Amino acid sequence: MALQSCLPTSVERTVEAYFGAGELNCPFVHEDRIFQWKRTGDKNRKALFMRERGSDIQRAVLDPNTYLPGETGANVSIPSDYVDVSHDGKFIAYQVSEAGDEEYGRLEVKDIDTGEITDSIPVVRRSQVAWLPDNSGFYYTRIEDPSVLNQIGTTDDEKGALKKEKTKRYVYFHTCGEENYENDPLVAKDEEWLGISVSDDGSQVFLFRTLGRGNNDIFTAQTDTHPVGQMTPLVVGQNRTFHPYIYGNYIYARTDNDAPMSKLIRIRRDAPNQSDLSKWETVAGKDDRVLASYDIADDVVIAHYSYKVTSQLEFIDTKTGVVRPIKLPTVGTVSDIHVDKNAKTAFIRFESFGVPPTIFELNMSTGELTKQQQIELQETLPELETRLVN
Repeated sequence: MALQSCLPTSVERTVEAYFGAGELNCPFVHEDRIFQWKRTGDKNRKALFMRERGSDIQRAVLDPNTYLPGETGANVSIPSDYVDVSHDGKFIAYQVSEAGDEEYGRLEVKDIDTGEITDSIPVVRRSQVAWLPDNSGFYYTRIEDPSVLNQIGTTDDEKGALKKEKTKRYVYFHTCGEENYENDPLVAKDEEWLGISVSDDGSQVFLFRTLGRGNNDIFTAQTDTHPVGQMTPLVVGQNRTFHPYIYGNYIYARTDNDAPMSKLIRIRRDAPNQSDLSKWETVAGKDDRVLASYDIADDVVIAHYSYKVTSQLEFIDTKTGVVRPIKLPTVGTVSDIHVDKNAKTAFIRFESFGVPPTIFELNMSTGELTKQQQIELQETLPELETRLVN
């Protein structure tokens, strides 16, 4: 469809080419498998592709377009926010939503090699899955009694009040292959649980309790007492956001606590009094730039800062504190960073006014960026000089 505007025809063609070219997300790595969400211009929805390390051949492992009953498929979706790949890249869990409601749906687990649906759980609500490394099971969130969805009030007010109380997300543990989801042991209830994550070594689980926008508590437990041990408060009552991640001997967390621009803090996993935030050390976010995201490998953090609506990247050596800037192709925006820990590289998605969405591979030793993929446009973008003006 042609744009209806007063723009010059050449500009209209360029805009149409840009937005009709599809989508290209940043690759992410699980063991020796590299995954990537992509959409070509002729498709309605993004599909998840996978390739083996060392191979250029990609195949679709999850394609929402194949679930669609019609050309538009408005009544079936697979929200990419609720798709989780197992640690070894062999299984994928995802939420299938119907009737345009991406909040509720059924949780399916697929064997990526065979395509077999190995598990199916109704009714989940915005469920994020946290896999155990051996694929024996996973943590997930669902409502306690799915039947309440058919019993919730008649008026909008009744529906809103009852729905909030009756459809709280509780945390469960599912053993893979268990046919009756009602046998799944309850891990945590009585609160609205936002999500779960498990450390890469599978020894520790984090639970996120939401208390409102920009406010969450973190609880943690060891997984050696199946399915989970006693929950211990890690960060509670701070009225701020915390996003923990375990790397090596440390718990890292990105937070806006005492840091309106966000910062990255850490504490040793064996440290006493971990709930005392004064014991945590600050790794990144010590100035007036916004810490937008980060990733870590080999004790080196890649810190992504947003400054005056542009992106800046830095290496931070967590052992020495040495900071090395990473030179980007031009002034622009980094939207994602995903480290490949085995290859000691990282994938970065970058774009600018004169640069369409492009995937670069970052060498974590040299800081060199190598272009891997780029959105193909029907029209050539005009040559532009992009500068940051103070």
